[in-house]
Amino acid sequence: MYGTNWPTIAEQMPGRDAKQCADRWNHHLKHPAIKKEPFTQEEDNRLKELVAKHGTKNWSFIAKQMGNERAPRSYRERWVNNLSLDITKKGPFTQEEDELLMQKFQEFGTKWTTIAKYFSGRIPTSLKNRYDQMLRKGTIPVTQKQVVQQNLQVIDNTKDNTDFEFDFSDGMFDSFDNDYNGYDPFDQNQF
Repeated sequence: MYGTNWPTIAEQMPGRDAKQCADRWNHHLKHPAIKKEPFTQEEDNRLKELVAKHGTKNWSFIAKQMGNERAPRSYRERWVNNLSLDITKKGPFTQEEDELLMQKFQEFGTKWTTIAKYFSGRIPTSLKNRYDQMLRKGTIPVTQKQVVQQNLQVIDNTKDNTDFEFDFSDGMFDSFDNDYNGYDPFDQNQF
């Protein structure tokens, strides 16, 4: 009916934008027979061989070589988060790493991929999980914790009240416009 006209489809899906609809279709619904169980040791070994031979640029090709049992994104995420030789640290975080994590969070906010560039052997997901753990345990300095809670409170207050003001003086949202890198949900030609 709509084909891949994601902006039109998004209009029919309250609370979803064109990119979210396209991602949901391409990664979850387009191929319902795609495997969703944990990776086996045999799959890991085959994936390591293919990446060694073909590199990490064409995950669609690697998915085809693996028999199209999973989405290309699954293979990429498995490589980046579990198998890559760049991941050397899987143990506990050191005090120095915790301090650096808090400093970089203060500087970049939730841009975990950017923050990960300052850590050797740590992936963005592990940094986010560590930060969340520190937040839950109360090990984040009060000032930083207050900033996070204040921003969450602003979001919470907007649910019931349409007359509100944002305070951006803490600089947390200074780079917000750069996060989307020109993404336009109404541009039909970008997909």
